[in-house]
Amino acid sequence: MSGVLQANKSWFLAAAAIAGLVVTIGVAASIATDQPVPFSVRAAELVCALFLCYWLVADADGRPNIFKPFDYLVLITVFSYLYVPYYFWRTRGAKGLLLLALAWIGWLVLIAVSAVGVELMHGGTPN
Repeated sequence: MSGVLQANKSWFLAAAAIAGLVVTIGVAASIATDQPVPFSVRAAELVCALFLCYWLVADADGRPNIFKPFDYLVLITVFSYLYVPYYFWRTRGAKGLLLLALAWIGWLVLIAVSAVGVELMHGGTPN
C-alpha cells in the first residue's frame, strides 16, 4: 500500500488543492450572499482533508524521523489540527511552519477576495 501512496503523492496534494479551492469559493459565496454553506462545499471540505491526510502519509513514508504507528492515517485524520503543524515542524523545521502560516494567510486572502467578487457580481458595492 505504501508504494501506491508514494507513487500518487503529487496527485493527493493536487486533489487537496482543488478541493480547497472549491471550499474557498463556496465559503466566500456563502459569506457574500448570507446563505448557509451548501452540502457540496461541506463535501469538498471532507475531500480536501482526506487528500491532505493521504499526502501526509505518503510524505512520511520516506522519512525515518517520523514514527508511524499502526493506525497512522486514523491518527492524522482525527488529530489533524494538532498533527499537521507538528509534522511540518518535525520534517521541515521553522521553514515548514512558515510555509504553513503563509498557506493559511493565503487561504484567508482568497476567501476575502472571493467574497468581494461574489458581492460585486450580485450587484453590491464594496464599503
